[in-house]
Amino acid sequence: MAVTSDAFKLALGQFASGVTVVTAAQADVRFGLTVSAFCSVSADPPQVLVCIANKSPARDVIAQQRHYAVNILSHEQADLGARFAGMMPRVTDRFAGVGTHDGVHGCPLLDHALATLECAVTQEVAGGAHTIFIGRVLTCETGEGAPLLYHARDWRQLAEAPVSVN
Repeated sequence: MAVTSDAFKLALGQFASGVTVVTAAQADVRFGLTVSAFCSVSADPPQVLVCIANKSPARDVIAQQRHYAVNILSHEQADLGARFAGMMPRVTDRFAGVGTHDGVHGCPLLDHALATLECAVTQEVAGGAHTIFIGRVLTCETGEGAPLLYHARDWRQLAEAPVSVN
């Protein structure tokens, strides 16, 4: 029996993930979108991957410019997660009024993010309706705070102390 899209989404919704905004730039135009499909690939060399929908304009920019940035959001930045996910229909410029600074490689970095990573694309892999971009991390910075989480199709935050494992 084939797995339906709804069943697949329900099952994957049980996996809590951090929330990131992936950014890129081309000339004077900035692109940004909320991405939960992000993970570490390797610590040596430092590499991460992001999955970008093929229909997203950011996908073509990343493919052409060969750079992207990952901004890991804090729980205080849920509004940015929603904004860059396109959940605010009245917002036409996702960067309007958002504090940013340019990274060394031209990608916008969100002010006050828990962490930012600037990456150079090393590999591009077709993955169904998405493109998987593997990038070597060129720069990274960390901030302070607790992470914004996504679970069961809703924004979440840590509520308990860390679990100790003996």
